[in-house]
Amino acid sequence: MAEITQRDGAWSFDGEAIRIVPGRDRGVRAVRQALGELTVPLVALAGVAYEPGRESGRLRLRLREGADPLRRHGLVRR
Repeated sequence: MAEITQRDGAWSFDGEAIRIVPGRDRGVRAVRQALGELTVPLVALAGVAYEPGRESGRLRLRLREGADPLRRHGLVRR
C-alpha cells in the first residue's frame, strides 16, 4: 500500500481503490471535513494528475463519465 500524508489529509492506495481521509488541521476546508473519508474505486477513475506548487503539490483525480454520483443526480453543475 502506498500512502501520502500531509497536514490537510492523507491519500492511500491499495491496488483497488484510493482512500482519501481529510485532516483535522485548521486549513482544511469545511466541505472536505463534512464529506469525511472517501473511497474511490480504480474503475471509476479516468486519470490522476500531480500539479507541483511552490511549497508542495496537489493531486487531482478525474472521474470517468457517469462515475460522479453528485453530478449523476443533478446536484453539481460542470
